[in-house]
This record gives sequence, structure tokens and C-alpha cells, in this order.
Amino acid sequence: MLAFDKRFFNSPSRQGSRGGIAGDARENGRTNPVAGMRTAIKAGLAYFAIVFTVAFLLGILRVFAVAPRLGETGAVLAEVPIILSASRLACGWLVRRLGASDRGIRLAMGGTAFAR
Repeated sequence: MLAFDKRFFNSPSRQGSRGGIAGDARENGRTNPVAGMRTAIKAGLAYFAIVFTVAFLLGILRVFAVAPRLGETGAVLAEVPIILSASRLACGWLVRRLGASDRGIRLAMGGTAFAR
């Protein structure tokens, strides 16, 4: 993840009418495509990292603890709802945290996470 100085996020040019990190993605009714894409890529990479980490840890647990008891198919069927729930929670949290409220930004966020 890119490390930015606090002044970058708190500068007046970064805080638009909607507030948050992506606040300047939409100002005066117009969309700033550069700020929106920056937010989408940042959110997509964070989304990928969170879901990948959760899935990796659950995969270790599945292979060593659950699969010997339930079998491979049962273990995967038990793991899928947990990963989907974690994915939904991570997505909602990132949208709120980064202010990615525009539909195009959210779509690009998902596309970035899926492409990784």
C-alpha cells in the first residue's frame, strides 16, 4: 500500500463536498476522473489484500483442521459462506472509509480487486 503523508489527506484540495479521501472525486456536480480512479485503484488493492488474507488463513484452517473431519467438499462448502461474508464486510467498510460512493468508482474498485 502506498504511504502518504497526513497532510495529503487533510489538505483543503482533498476534501470536497462529500468529505473523505475521495471527496474531490465529485465537486460542483462534476466528476474528477483522476481522483476517482486513484480512489478506485487504492480501494481495489486494499479490497484484494483483505480478502486474500482472510481466504489464505481460512484455507490453512480448512486443509489442516476441517478437511480431515468433513472431507474436501464439505470443508470447501463450510468455507465459502465465511469468505463471502468477509468479502462483503470488507467491501462495505472500504466504500465507507475511502468515500467511494460513486457507482463507477465502486465498479472500478471491484475490477481492480478481481484483476489481481
